[in-house]
Formats: sequence, C-alpha cells, structure tokens
Amino acid sequence: MNKYLHASLLVIVGITLTIGIAYAGAWEKWTSIGNTTLKSTSTYNVEAAGWDLRVVTWTPPDNPNISCVFAGGSKKGGVACYPRSK
Repeated sequence: MNKYLHASLLVIVGITLTIGIAYAGAWEKWTSIGNTTLKSTSTYNVEAAGWDLRVVTWTPPDNPNISCVFAGGSKKGGVACYPRSK
C-alpha cells in the first residue's frame, strides 16, 4: 500500500509541475499580447571567464538616431544606448 501512495504522490507532483510550467509560459504570452517585437541589428557572444556574454544590438523605432546594446551573462546584464555615428 505504501508503494502505491508514493507512486500516486509522484504522479500528482509531476502533473502539478507540468501544469505550473505550462501556465508560466502561457502567462508570459498573455501579458505580452499586442507588444511589438523589434528585429535586432546583430547578436553575438563575447568570450569571457566562465560563461560567455550574450550581446544584442538594436535601434529603437521611436529614435533612429541611437543604437542600444544589451549584454547579459549568467548573473548580470545591462543596457546602454548611444548616438549613432553618421
């Protein structure tokens, strides 16, 4: 009987985790409905000690005279925007 209780609990926990993960993904989609997705200008990795950094650059549609850069690692990230050279 104890075996069946453990198996039942594992199934319940597995189903709960699956539903929770699916709900988190759906929530992300629902909260961003109608948002505009920008195309990045470029994406690349920068070699660093430990985890490499991910870098994405883009031009905001409301100000084509600047470029923005996002760089993110395993624990930190940051955004910087600067005037575009002509």
